[in-house]
Amino acid sequence: MKLSELGERKLIELIMGLIRVNPKSLLKLGMDDAEAISLSDGIYVFNTDFVAESTDLLPGMTYWQLARKCIVANVADLAAKGAEVEGFLASVALPPDFSVKSFEEIFKGLDQGAAEYNSYLIGGDLGEAKEAVISVTAFGKVRKTLISRAGAKEGDLVVVTGFFGWNTLAFKALLEGLELPNTIKEKALEAVFMPKAPLQEGLILSELGGVTSAIDSSDGLYISLYHLSRTSNVGFLIERLPIEDELVKFLLRRNLDIIETVFYGGEEFHLVFTVSPSSWERIKRAFMSERLRAIP
Repeated sequence: MKLSELGERKLIELIMGLIRVNPKSLLKLGMDDAEAISLSDGIYVFNTDFVAESTDLLPGMTYWQLARKCIVANVADLAAKGAEVEGFLASVALPPDFSVKSFEEIFKGLDQGAAEYNSYLIGGDLGEAKEAVISVTAFGKVRKTLISRAGAKEGDLVVVTGFFGWNTLAFKALLEGLELPNTIKEKALEAVFMPKAPLQEGLILSELGGVTSAIDSSDGLYISLYHLSRTSNVGFLIERLPIEDELVKFLLRRNLDIIETVFYGGEEFHLVFTVSPSSWERIKRAFMSERLRAIP
């Protein structure tokens, strides 16, 4: 049997049967994208993500953007746990004939990403590979309350911190040749080339409490909701799609599927969280005061 026949979820289940579980872990191994451990001065969260040139370097994308995006992916995972960024480690493997200019581009991108979240690249490793591979490990400290994927309850509201659909459109344009008008194309490419992590949003949620579960939408909205549903043993009723009117009008003109566009993109890095109705107004006011987006 080949790995491609199993899929990521089955592979994770396979790993769970092969390794020991850390008894100090505060998050269930295999259920969250991060690990959390309580130390003497607080709860620390650790996570890792990687990108590979053949699968993640989109047409027209620079190595600088790819490296920065790897940082963003890690920060989004910390944000979903309510953790402030403390630092990053990066391991970079490159072919021997990789140009020095592109090498510099990667590390400038890593540093830029870290700087955007008031942190630093503090170490890592260099190696050789057949293609460019960048692996980043981030660690951070929980602001106040650790948020996990498990805990959503019947009657909770589902809230997201951004609009969906632009990434799906960008992937169709870059990988399938879908033609887009300039204004739409600019927004779509910005979404995939220069994403932002919802760190401030995650810290507010940790500070205020009332959030019952959270995840970042790096795998798309549908998969994110599936993970929250699976770990919390609840279902979700989505009554309003988090998509901008401008994009809806374009999709209707082109006869493109709105549901598919919203739910099956990926790499948006928005937070998808559940909150008790009694806590929602308080969280909504906090987001509004900081001019942050929260869409129920």
